[in-house]
Amino acid sequence: MSLKIVAVGSNALIAEEVKNAVKLIIGEAAEIITRTTASVKNDKEGDLYVCAITQQKPLERYVKKEKISILDLRPTVQFFVQVSRIPAGEKVYIFNSNIHYAQLLKQLCETLKIKDVDFITIAYEDMPEEEVIEKLNKAKYIIGVGKLVEKEVLLSEQYIRYLHKDVKIIGDTRMATMQSACMLMQRVTELVHQITSKKIAVLATQMKDFSPSETLATDYKSTALEIEKLVSESNESILSIKENIMKSFAAQLSGNLVVDKEQQKSEESQNQTEMISVLERINGLKRE
Repeated sequence: MSLKIVAVGSNALIAEEVKNAVKLIIGEAAEIITRTTASVKNDKEGDLYVCAITQQKPLERYVKKEKISILDLRPTVQFFVQVSRIPAGEKVYIFNSNIHYAQLLKQLCETLKIKDVDFITIAYEDMPEEEVIEKLNKAKYIIGVGKLVEKEVLLSEQYIRYLHKDVKIIGDTRMATMQSACMLMQRVTELVHQITSKKIAVLATQMKDFSPSETLATDYKSTALEIEKLVSESNESILSIKENIMKSFAAQLSGNLVVDKEQQKSEESQNQTEMISVLERINGLKRE
């Protein structure tokens, strides 16, 4: 397949996160490259541009709306379970590159009835460095997503020296929501079909244009084999997308928790109970 997708993020780490999320859904159905939002100046690099909701408006300045697919990336259920265990009255610092997603994460927590703590945002790309350092110095609990709360950013030399030794960091790899994953799958399927149809149309025209001297069995056989190959690749891409999207949904339930290994076994029962509670809240939101 010659389908090309551009995974876009506010920075290189987020762009890579979007790329991984897309690949988890569509597998090898397309070539995926990464770009930061600021580096996109036209829509000539790819057939489809995928980004998080926070990057939609700036991306629309250079990319047609019909070429943009929004991937709603959210933490797994286990992430919210961990956050809900933070003692009431504590200050919880949300660490992110931009203020928009930090505020969105705060809203998600509050919507899931995690309201007994005080959420404070730290947007290291949108705030003066002095303000970021001041907040990190005070932080007892820090939450965030992806590699932003790992050695790439929060635990890098730039910030780790400002953290308390006993700071509790809760991070999680984000997954695409079912709705946005399905929308992406639908869009990719349409594009794969369009590309395949165009190639088949070209081959059909070539067959019609064979002169009598060229209408040899080998010519027809070669063209027929090429058509079969295109149809096979198209079918395999669609099956791969369906399989990967189911794996993606399953991963949303398993997730990756940042907890001590010694605690995992003793907390399994508590995890199950709390996960059911959070899932019930999520289902309740969907029905409203």
